Amino acid sequence: MVSCILPGALQDGTRSITANSYNTVVTYACNSGFRLVGSATRTCQADGTWSGEHPRCIGTIQSYYNYRLSFLKI
Repeated sequence: MVSCILPGALQDGTRSITANSYNTVVTYACNSGFRLVGSATRTCQADGTWSGEHPRCIGTIQSYYNYRLSFLKI
């Protein structure tokens, strides 16, 4: 039975996976204020590797301003 090493977690996002066997799909999503760069899904392949590259979440301009504003006291 073919299995893939579990893919790494996604900083500022979530990873959804039910198994790590052949043809299993892992789905990624970013937290509010971040956008996904790369594939939202990857599949465990017959050679034991995941398709594509590990995605990442990058902050949007809005999340940057929200972060900066969080330090202001009104």
